[in-house]
Order: sequence, then structure tokens, then C-alpha cells
Amino acid sequence: MLKHIQKLIKLGYYDVKLHTRKRMIERNIKIKDVIETIENGTIIEEYKDDKPLPSCLI
Repeated sequence: MLKHIQKLIKLGYYDVKLHTRKRMIERNIKIKDVIETIENGTIIEEYKDDKPLPSCLI
């Protein structure tokens, strides 16, 4: 799953929802930090039953 996510990030196929942007601003988190974490991180936990799509904690 992580390799697929990393590939999509490198291709620029991601979207940051308005709600997420607001929380990132509140917490002083920059998109470059999120991308770096995805590119260099590891999956801590997977949530395969999440809807509408599976998700994970990196």
C-alpha cells in the first residue's frame, strides 16, 4: 500500500481537503512535511475497512 501511495505522491496525484488544510494551519503543519513523511515513512497501522477507501497511519 505505501509504495502505491508514494508513487501517486511523486506523480502529484493527491488532494488536501479544506478541513485538512484548516487543521494543518492550526497545527502549523506544512504540506511539504506531510509529503516528506509519506515519502520516507513506514506504515504504523492499516485500516483496510475504512470507507470510502482503505487508509493507513504513516
